[in-house]
Amino acid sequence: MEKSKLMMSLFIVFIMVLSTAGFIINQDNSGEQAVEYNGVVLKINEKGVYAETDFGKIHFDFLPENTEDIELNPLVVSRIKNTKMAYLTSEHNSTLSQAVGYAEYEIVNALGKRGVYLEAGFITETGKAKKITCSDATDFIPVLFFREGEAGIDVQGNCVMLSADSETGFLRIKDRLLYSVFGIME
Repeated sequence: MEKSKLMMSLFIVFIMVLSTAGFIINQDNSGEQAVEYNGVVLKINEKGVYAETDFGKIHFDFLPENTEDIELNPLVVSRIKNTKMAYLTSEHNSTLSQAVGYAEYEIVNALGKRGVYLEAGFITETGKAKKITCSDATDFIPVLFFREGEAGIDVQGNCVMLSADSETGFLRIKDRLLYSVFGIME
């Protein structure tokens, strides 16, 4: 009986040691959490959300489900996917210019991985940046115009209108656009 108790105790110790070893070996030390959306694995960490795409690692600030409510005209995605160059523009003195600038920066980084060259400016002459308006848009070079208004992404001619009414809104608009351009969302 004592021998069976000893064997049982050793067996339990053995199981506990193996479980601890397995936990340590399989632990993800990156601090990332993984979620799946439309068959794409998204990694979440303290810096944001990332997706590995055919074009490289793309950064987002929100998960796709947090941008699903934003209307997006399907023509916008085809315009951007089928161009090699685009202009970015916004109002120079907007109260949301910091968020717009960050959104533009993220779009330049992401679309640059698709081989799209982007040039930024403002809708009015500032002396420091190029004046770019929707009238500069062509069939081959669309203009992405960040403007204050009800959240949505639409197209008027060859001008893509990216509208939001808050700093968070512009970051969500940016993510909604990039999720669609990179095929993570429709």
